[in-house]
Amino acid sequence: MPGTMVHLFVAKKIRPQGSALFYLGNIAPDAVDGRYNKEITHFRNMKDRQPSLIALAKNSFDDFSEGVLLHLFVDWKWETDVIQKHFGDISTHEGFIAYRDEMSLVSSYAFHNTKWAKQVWADMDFFDVNNYGNTPGASVTDVKDYLADRYKWHNETITEPSKVFSPNMIEEFASTCADEYSKWRASS
Repeated sequence: MPGTMVHLFVAKKIRPQGSALFYLGNIAPDAVDGRYNKEITHFRNMKDRQPSLIALAKNSFDDFSEGVLLHLFVDWKWETDVIQKHFGDISTHEGFIAYRDEMSLVSSYAFHNTKWAKQVWADMDFFDVNNYGNTPGASVTDVKDYLADRYKWHNETITEPSKVFSPNMIEEFASTCADEYSKWRASS
């Protein structure tokens, strides 16, 4: 829910020299088509996501599955710690569209103003689809198509930073979330 670049910011904090497969895992869950399907694959349909995340953590041993787990953890933290505090209600169509517009500003600005972003995206784009991991609710083709679409969009779209989700706020969230994930992961 926070957008691909926010996911990659947290992933970069967790594994600064992470593999392309780890970074792919961090964006792959968003290749699931349809908001209803994402509610299920992202555990948003559950009152408490933590038991499902803990169960998933027990089976996350490779870079891709660890990336998927981190993606779902970041979504959980973003939705519980950030959206209401910094944005407000996104349950209406208008609220959701306004929110997505702000997240587009975050992702575009971060892509063009972060030293490592373009290389990470190029590495993910170049990575052999035959070596992708499993993404619940999405095929390998879905993930590759999503990646290609987002990579093209990032390359073609240049914006100013979001006024709602400033670069400093994103940096602070990424650092805090990475610390929380490391502690949570060690205990799960």
